[in-house]
Amino acid sequence: MAAIVNKRVFDEVVHCACWSGADANTATLAGNSRITVSRGFVDQIDSEEDGMVGAGGPAAVDQAGQIVRATLITRDILKLIPKVLLGPGLEANRDWVWYGRESGAATWSKASLMYPVPISLSMAFSRGNYAQGTIQAICRAVNDSDTFADLLKTEGGIAAGSVPALVLAASLWKPTAVTYNSIDVYHAMDFTVNANAIVRQDYGDGDVALSAVDISGWQLSVAATLRYAKEYAATDADILAYMLANPLKSLIVTLEGVGTQAAQTLTVKNINWREGGRDMQHPYTQVAATGTCAYVDDDGTTTNVLTGDSGDRLLVFAAA
Repeated sequence: MAAIVNKRVFDEVVHCACWSGADANTATLAGNSRITVSRGFVDQIDSEEDGMVGAGGPAAVDQAGQIVRATLITRDILKLIPKVLLGPGLEANRDWVWYGRESGAATWSKASLMYPVPISLSMAFSRGNYAQGTIQAICRAVNDSDTFADLLKTEGGIAAGSVPALVLAASLWKPTAVTYNSIDVYHAMDFTVNANAIVRQDYGDGDVALSAVDISGWQLSVAATLRYAKEYAATDADILAYMLANPLKSLIVTLEGVGTQAAQTLTVKNINWREGGRDMQHPYTQVAATGTCAYVDDDGTTTNVLTGDSGDRLLVFAAA
């Protein structure tokens, strides 16, 4: 009779996500965070049917260019997002580290995702749930021999005393006040911000894994759903018509803090609302709009940045 084999891990939590290699920009996230990792190949090549007896498909299938993708999701949004946007930020990420309890033992396992380059960042705020931040990344190999095992490293048998202590989340909740170009925007249901990178990636020569992952820019977009279906002020225009007709203004959202966390304001500059709709649904009519942010203000000269230590910024978190 064979002995039972138990290689299970549970209660995995993200203890550290390091954004620039410096302690000042290291986010130790609370237990309501999670990471998913997928591994695969950039290219798969197969031969056509070649008439071999009994062969009903390709005789050969090959694959090349190992690629590791990861997604980090957290409600510990204030520890994560502002630090990601500081300094080198999104372009100079280092490793993500998390720990899990080993089944049937008093020890822990450790996993380290190496050299992830973020390619998207999103924040979602709604009345019905706590705010959530999401970062997607692709790992960039640093050695031509790096493989899946080098880009996602695991280690077991770690004593509980060597595992960082859990921390409380710095979480936000629903939008409590919204203005656009100083006009009050009422009844916000949800609000999302998405930053998507313009990505270049490649491998070749003797590289086993993806060896080039470069970011040439970021596209910032927003979406909002409101129950503000009446006209604003004393005019005949509804709020959606006003937003569409007045581009490149700032949207300022006040967000309620969770527990002892103070409320925050999030300012998104230079929104060019592209389209919107009105949906006569139960229980109240809803208005939805989507837009893209311009890096240059409506004065035609002031240029903004998404990340960095200085300059005018497209996204700004501040105490309410």
